[in-house]
Amino acid sequence: MRCEPLSRRSSGTGSSESLRLGWSSQRSMQLAGISNSSRRRIIHGSSWTTGLLASDIALATSAAPTYFPVFHSGDGSRFMDGGIWANNPAAVAVTEAVGVLGVAPQVIEVLSVGTTTEPFHVPKRKASAGRLSWLRPGLKLLMQAQEAGSAGLAHAITEHTRRLVRINETTAPGRFELDGSAGIDELKSLGHRAATRAEKEVGPRFLDEPVSAFLPHHHP
Repeated sequence: MRCEPLSRRSSGTGSSESLRLGWSSQRSMQLAGISNSSRRRIIHGSSWTTGLLASDIALATSAAPTYFPVFHSGDGSRFMDGGIWANNPAAVAVTEAVGVLGVAPQVIEVLSVGTTTEPFHVPKRKASAGRLSWLRPGLKLLMQAQEAGSAGLAHAITEHTRRLVRINETTAPGRFELDGSAGIDELKSLGHRAATRAEKEVGPRFLDEPVSAFLPHHHP
C-alpha cells in the first residue's frame, strides 16, 4: 500500500496544491483526534466530506499533550492527539470493517505495526510517589494499557488470535522519546530488522495477493 503526499503538483504549472480529505485515490487510514471544546473523539476518515486539509488533519491527530501544542483549526476549534483515545487503532479498524463496511469477522486479517514499546517498571522508591513523579510514567502506562487492550479487542472481534499480526519492537526504557529526533536512524534500523523477521509471514498474507480496486466509502 502506498501513501499519498500531503500536496501534489498542479498540472502544467509546477506549483503545489494542498490535498483535502475526500480527494484520495488510494486506500487511506483512520486518523483520530480529540476535540478540546466538545471533549469528544473525532474520526478523520473517508466519512468526512468537508474538504479539510490533509496537512491540518495530520497536525490535529499528532498534537500529543505535554509533547506538542494543541492544534488550532481555521474555525476556532482545538484538537489533541487521537492517540489519547486510540493509541493502537487495530480495534477501531476492525470495528469499522465489521460495523460499517459489513465484513464478516471470520475473513478479516489484521497487520498491526507499532512504534516501539518498552518494559514498564516502577522502582520501589517511587511506589508511593505523588502526582508529579507519576506524570510521565503514568502517561506511558496509560498508552501501553490502551495499546494492549485494543489488540485484545481486535483478537476477540476477529474470533481468532492468528488473524492479527502485531509487529512492535521492544526497546530499552528511555532509549527513544516521542518528541525526539536523535534516534531516527536507529529507529529505521529497528524497522528494517523487524520487517526482515516478519517477511515470511507478512508477505504471503498481506502483500503478495492482488486486492480489489479502491472505492471511497462515504457514510453519514
